[in-house]
Amino acid sequence: MLCTINLNHESKTRTMNTWTYTLSFVISLVLAMAIIPVVINYARRKQLFDEPGARKKHTEKVSSLGGIGIFIAWAISAGMLLVPQSGNTMAAFALALPLFILAIIDDIHTVGVTTRLVFQALTAVLAFELGFKLELIENAWLLNLGATVFVTMAMINAFNLIDGINGLSGILGTVASVAFGWHFFSNGYEQLAIASFAYAGALVGFLRFNFGNKAKIFMGDNGSVVLGYFMALMTIATIKIGNTPNGDLATAFQLSFGVIALPMADMFKVSVTRVLNGNSPFFGDRSHVHHLYVDNEVSHPVASIILGIIQLTTVVLAVILESRVFWFIAPVLILAPYVIANLFVLAKSRSITTPSRNDAERRVPA
Repeated sequence: MLCTINLNHESKTRTMNTWTYTLSFVISLVLAMAIIPVVINYARRKQLFDEPGARKKHTEKVSSLGGIGIFIAWAISAGMLLVPQSGNTMAAFALALPLFILAIIDDIHTVGVTTRLVFQALTAVLAFELGFKLELIENAWLLNLGATVFVTMAMINAFNLIDGINGLSGILGTVASVAFGWHFFSNGYEQLAIASFAYAGALVGFLRFNFGNKAKIFMGDNGSVVLGYFMALMTIATIKIGNTPNGDLATAFQLSFGVIALPMADMFKVSVTRVLNGNSPFFGDRSHVHHLYVDNEVSHPVASIILGIIQLTTVVLAVILESRVFWFIAPVLILAPYVIANLFVLAKSRSITTPSRNDAERRVPA
């Protein structure tokens, strides 16, 4: 069980001062906005930049160490409010630290794929032992462990891969964190609610420097890997809580799906496409959904907002719709970003092939 979380439904969160949740958000927000400029200046002095390249549209040198500010802000805010209650939940959160450190090294010097995957698998196993486990079948330890490790690693890499344009990971992570926070708050799980709102605050603080056509800093692997791990923990906790006598498993599955659908679907689509083309799933290219937008002259902010709205819509419908209705609509929501992206492609192609009125007039002989 999640040792520091009472899995029997209680209303203790409702009686708790709701300002605690607001405080967790605000502390993270303020800290992130204070720390990230320091990181930006340090990166400039040390020349720690994400260099422009063939797969990257930015033309200026920008640091990819934004995750440092997010991690420190979240750790301090959540730590201040959760340490008195500590236990296995805090220990599972602390497992993000080795992933975070390895990702910083990867952002600066590059770490091999195998090393990264081994670290992710070991972290998932340790989180499983601390109680963050998917229990699909009773008394099937190995199957449940395999499912937990697979889901954790898949989400880490999905959120890592979706981090490709300014503002996108920050927006998706904020929507997800607030959704999880509200769900835990409503169901009486204060530690998870505090951690979720704290993460949302850190991400909003980060967006102050990342959202826009020209970002001052990128999230980097040190931000997106930890984000994916945190989302995996919250997803597993949501399903585990939904599987209790007083829980709502259908809503838990739907909410979790709403949060992860976009990055997971994009990772699946990109991986399959690369394999079919004879490449490794980890082969870098510009086949992600966000690339479909920016490569067709949709700005980073607009593309990020569109994808964020789609994710938010999925989350809201997951909560308010009955299961059979939601799962009927879900495939449409998964396809929506690709349909919209292709509409941009079509509109662009028509604007190129259709001559303007002035062009037509110039072609008419006098």
